[in-house]
Amino acid sequence: MYLKGKTCEAFIAPYDVYLEGDEGGNYVRPDITVICDPSKLRPYGCVGAPDMVMEVLSPATAYKDKTVKLRAYMAAGVREYGLVDPYNQIVEVYRLADQQLFPTVFSEDDTVPVGVLPELEIRLDEIFA
Repeated sequence: MYLKGKTCEAFIAPYDVYLEGDEGGNYVRPDITVICDPSKLRPYGCVGAPDMVMEVLSPATAYKDKTVKLRAYMAAGVREYGLVDPYNQIVEVYRLADQQLFPTVFSEDDTVPVGVLPELEIRLDEIFA
């Protein structure tokens, strides 16, 4: 609802993201993808780095999401990467600015500011309720 009338669009998995722009090659399927550049949108997914990616951790995916995907997203230029940990009720947010990575951890009583959508804040007590 928040994105209605805005240039950014949100997509929920399954939605293919080709980080390297290789339309026929490797892709990832983030749980939530936010794209603010419409030139990256294709009928089959996103070509290039989205502006924001969110992954919901599970025991089966946590290691890959925190290591392999984190490196891949940051190398591709994803500006904001969030890891939602429903078991520990925290959200880790990694922001990329000036080729540097800025991590922040938010707990269940915090409000998370969304860097790529400056007017948006997410109340974690509503997410983890």
